[in-house]
Amino acid sequence: MVKRKIDTQLYIMVLFITISIFIAGLFLGGVLSQSKLNSLSEDLESLERMRNTQETNSLLLDSLDEKICLGLESYINEMLPEIESLAERVAYYERSADSKRFGIKEYDDIKKDYNLLLIRYWIITNKLEKNCGKNIMDILYFYSNKKCDNCKDQGIYLDSIKKQYPEIMIFALDKDLNLSTIDILSKSFNITEVPSLIINGNNYSGLKNKEEIIELITQETK
Repeated sequence: MVKRKIDTQLYIMVLFITISIFIAGLFLGGVLSQSKLNSLSEDLESLERMRNTQETNSLLLDSLDEKICLGLESYINEMLPEIESLAERVAYYERSADSKRFGIKEYDDIKKDYNLLLIRYWIITNKLEKNCGKNIMDILYFYSNKKCDNCKDQGIYLDSIKKQYPEIMIFALDKDLNLSTIDILSKSFNITEVPSLIINGNNYSGLKNKEEIIELITQETK
């Protein structure tokens, strides 16, 4: 009888400890997830301030026609490291379990702002290339996290290319965000499936491995 009572008490104690650890894990996970969201928000605020400053500078330089190209190039050089750093953090959060269980709306809002910044940056690079004679190789990458079995592999191939050729600018746009700007680009380039790559204005649909992408880039730069 005494043994059974001790076993029951031990069982209750173990159960209590297990539940406590589980609750603590959920709480810690929530704190860490919120910390990631706060970090992303701070990065976006910093980029927004930089964008506003650069837009003012570009307007100023636009009044001095011969110096507009310097202004655009300055914009790109200053924004690129920040955008690439933010892209890594967004990708990390997207791959983590946190994005599946916490802060979906908050994360989507942050990601929408990030995608809009990417599109602004892409517009500036195109303007610099067309108006200032700069040779810039960029890739628009349309993907989805919901209905795309090959998008993960496509992202890995593009990451590998970026590491080998850091001068190539890759803009990854999430078609799941329901952003009108992404919808406009999708219709303009006739995006009917994901993954799709836009290289030099041409649409290449379907999964492309690293060697195929390099070959396409070589063809487009001839």
